[in-house]
Amino acid sequence: MTEETVVEEVNYEEQYGVLVEENKKLKIDISSLQLSNRSLVNQNRDEKKKVMDCRLQIADLEGRLKAFDSTKQELADSQGQCERVRMTLESCEAKLADAERRADEASGLIKIKDSIIVKQSNFTKEIEERLRNVTEERDNLLHKTSNLETELNIAIVRGEDADDLKERLKALQELFDSLVNERSETTSESGLAAANEYFQSEQAKSESRITELKEIKGGLEQKIEELCDDKKKLQMQLEQQFDEYEKLGEKCATLEARIKEMAHSERRYGGGILGGRLIGPTLPPWIADDKKLENDLERLSKTDPATLRAKVMELESQVNELNQLLTYREDVILRIHEEISKKASKLEAADVERSSLTAQISILKRELATAREDLARRGVGPIELKLRLTVYEINGIENINGANGLRTDLENMEKENQELKQRIKRLEEAAIATPPKPIIPQSDLSDRNKIIELQGAVNQLRMDNEAKRSELFDLRSRF
Repeated sequence: MTEETVVEEVNYEEQYGVLVEENKKLKIDISSLQLSNRSLVNQNRDEKKKVMDCRLQIADLEGRLKAFDSTKQELADSQGQCERVRMTLESCEAKLADAERRADEASGLIKIKDSIIVKQSNFTKEIEERLRNVTEERDNLLHKTSNLETELNIAIVRGEDADDLKERLKALQELFDSLVNERSETTSESGLAAANEYFQSEQAKSESRITELKEIKGGLEQKIEELCDDKKKLQMQLEQQFDEYEKLGEKCATLEARIKEMAHSERRYGGGILGGRLIGPTLPPWIADDKKLENDLERLSKTDPATLRAKVMELESQVNELNQLLTYREDVILRIHEEISKKASKLEAADVERSSLTAQISILKRELATAREDLARRGVGPIELKLRLTVYEINGIENINGANGLRTDLENMEKENQELKQRIKRLEEAAIATPPKPIIPQSDLSDRNKIIELQGAVNQLRMDNEAKRSELFDLRSRF
């Protein structure tokens, strides 16, 4: 029994030693496992930190992606707005170019119209002066015709008295002849010779007077023929001037029609046809460079979306300012067209005045023709007066006052003929003289200055537009 107990005790000790060794090994393993566990816990903690950092980075990137998408949408909207603004700017540029061209044409037409108005005013002044002279001459002729009518009545009465005296003289001559025949024996030859000498001297005086009157008559007839020729020339010149005046009126009418059509088309003009042209600028060469594009994209991704929004808002504000400037320039152009329409209305008023003046001229021509017909019907003229003067002097009327009155009338008519010749010469010199240069109105200079200012502003707007386009293309390429 004791041996069995010892064996059993020995076995317990071995087992104990084995267990102690195993315990030591297990303790070593546990310590190594604890160390590895600690390292794993530390690694897990580091991994958790990394995961949290990654989650934070992912959230930040998601926020950035959302902001990037929103900025993309905003940039697409701004790009559409910029395209629309570009279209409107191109249409406005086309409108401004067309308006400048039309303003230049209108300024040239206005200058032509002003020169035509000046010519018309000068022509109307000349016509008024001629009408005034013609009215004065007509009044003088009417006064003279009235005086001549009174003198003619007196001369008719005196002619009847002269006829009675002629009959009495014939009767006395017959009596004298009968007495001479009866008393030829008693009459002396000396008395007959004296009577014959007296009658021959009187006959020579009357013949000399008749020759003088015939010479005066021939000179007056030549003067009358010259005056008739001058009258025909003046009538031809007046007809030519009226033809030129009608041509100028037709030109004015065509110019007014063109200006009205231009104003109507400018009001109706909306820019739809010209606005349809979407001809943009050529792409810059840096778009084809991939490396630079990648660098720009990286730099743009690093930039804040707030700065991008601020830049886009700044560009939109500049585009709005450009639109406001374009609307202001359009208002200025509309004001210029209103001034052109006012000048067209002034031209219409001048045409109305011209028609009234032509009507007055036709009325005065009719009055002159009627006055001349009345004078011709009554038979009053220098030739008739000369004939009557010769009749008075041939018949030997003792009433010398009528002959003197007729002489004064003839002298007055000769003076009037001289005055008419001088007037005709003055009119011919005025017709041959060069017309005055047309006065350029001040409104043309102001319009020209306005057009020059508009051209400068349009060029500045084009430069600003090109700069904004380059910035927009830069932003588009970066996105």
